Amino acid sequence: MPAHDLPRLAGIDEADIACFRRDGFLVVERILAPDRIEALRARFPLLFAGKFDTGIYPDEWYWREGMSLPDVTRHMANAWKADLTVARLALSADIGRAAALLAGWSGTRLGQDTIWWKAPLTRPIAHHQDTSFLDVLDPQATPTATPARWNMRPARTTGRSRRFRRSSTASTTIAPICAPPPRPLASRRRSR
Repeated sequence: MPAHDLPRLAGIDEADIACFRRDGFLVVERILAPDRIEALRARFPLLFAGKFDTGIYPDEWYWREGMSLPDVTRHMANAWKADLTVARLALSADIGRAAALLAGWSGTRLGQDTIWWKAPLTRPIAHHQDTSFLDVLDPQATPTATPARWNMRPARTTGRSRRFRRSSTASTTIAPICAPPPRPLASRRRSR
């Protein structure tokens, strides 16, 4: 099972890196071809119905078809273990290279993948950061790639479907494709 090649991520240049470090995120459009998006889209209902093509359960699985309330956002962690289609994206070396380049690191490893499936008419969800769960890291930084699995359209109320704010150096989210690592743990302690 080869991981996805994502050539649009290879086009990240110095201007993108500067934008990323200034704003805390970098949007890279169309990193996934339509057929790959469709393949992922088709797998989500099966995953949350407990149909794992590898036979291995994900590490976390919140929302189960027929058991959970229909208006709750679905969530799964490390679905790559359970599903080969998700694994092809989560294990892409191109995502790791892009995250390392943007964060100024020599390399990266996958810590976890997380699926957030906000189906129509589900309740709102708050911003999520994984760093609060990974306090063993020094520096405490977790670059995050967030590919949308649908075309993003403006929301009726806000005029946009996703909002991104410039982040402080304490931000850890690398969204849609990647945020600056926070200050090293030692320097954060000194500033308190």
